[in-house]
Amino acid sequence: MKVAVTVSIGLGLLAGLLWPLQGSRVQAINAQVINSSQELARLMRVVAAVRRYGLQPVTEAALLEAASAELVNALDDPYSVFLNSSQYQALQAQKSGEVVGIGVELAYREQQAVVVSVLPDTPAQRAGLASGDRLLAVDGKDLEKLSWAEINTRLQGKKGEVLLLRWQSMTPARQRVVREERLQRADLSLTATTFIPREEGLCILKVHTFFKESLAEDIAQLLQQEEENCMKGLVLDLRNNPGGLVGQAVDLASLLGVEGTVFQLQNREGGITPINATPAVFTWTLPLVVLVDNSSASAAELLAAALKESGRAVIMGETTFGKGLVQSLFPLSNDTGLSLTTARYLTRLGNAIHKRGLAPDVVIQENAPTAGEDVAEQIALDYLR
Repeated sequence: MKVAVTVSIGLGLLAGLLWPLQGSRVQAINAQVINSSQELARLMRVVAAVRRYGLQPVTEAALLEAASAELVNALDDPYSVFLNSSQYQALQAQKSGEVVGIGVELAYREQQAVVVSVLPDTPAQRAGLASGDRLLAVDGKDLEKLSWAEINTRLQGKKGEVLLLRWQSMTPARQRVVREERLQRADLSLTATTFIPREEGLCILKVHTFFKESLAEDIAQLLQQEEENCMKGLVLDLRNNPGGLVGQAVDLASLLGVEGTVFQLQNREGGITPINATPAVFTWTLPLVVLVDNSSASAAELLAAALKESGRAVIMGETTFGKGLVQSLFPLSNDTGLSLTTARYLTRLGNAIHKRGLAPDVVIQENAPTAGEDVAEQIALDYLR
């Protein structure tokens, strides 16, 4: 069964199934349900009292949905979220790569929404948002100390609706400048890859996102077609990649020559489950350099770590973002769902990346780039030459 990670991209949440519960764990859960019957009865009495006597009329469904959300909030885990119907539908839409939003990909750090990357040709890019910026308010309402789910809810809306966004710019040229602009939500198409053939048998493959269910298959077809044009090597650019479907990272690692364990899962009891490479119809065996930066997160980090620790590639750039928690998606009734943190990701060699990131083999500090010049890209190409 393929595994996927939850990464919030400011457009919703994306998650995938983990492993089914078995045996004694199921029995233990059943026992806990029985022991919780008094508490559940108390909850229903509260619901009945509020519905019958509360000054403000409210439906039982609305009360139970609010109770479900607060139950998950009690975990004090920003990545465990009860998904209402609109959030759950947005999650499903992301898998197709067609969503509505402003074009920012976000992560949650120190109770703040941090921009991981900005999609090209989107309202966010045109407004000047950049990687590392902190979102401060939406429509005049502060985001400080809000849960991850609440922040995402504030950002969601219908095509054509306008939101007033306030953020703190963290780019070197505008360090800590607070900005505010109106952005109109639009249809967004998440372009997963860009392929750039270069001179002298060198090629660049930019993977912008893992939010595509056919990503590895598409890349396999592309590299098979272009192999003769890339005989000196390939630069795999994972910069500004926020992650996505980790199953695609496993398939892509296999395609790029990783054998055996790709990464590991660690459950709350400390048990380890290795996730192994999948059989690949085509394997890229030519030289490989991977570019990462501090906005490379989740599935992008796991893929880079597998390529590094297997000796398959040299990693260049900056230490990555550090997102190493597993979210499992549990579909619920009425088109709602639960995204629940259920495990930790460890690299192929058992190293934790959460809040630490992956250190590159070759450090390249990217300052404000000169127009038309990508220093990290040139260093990677020179290495392959």
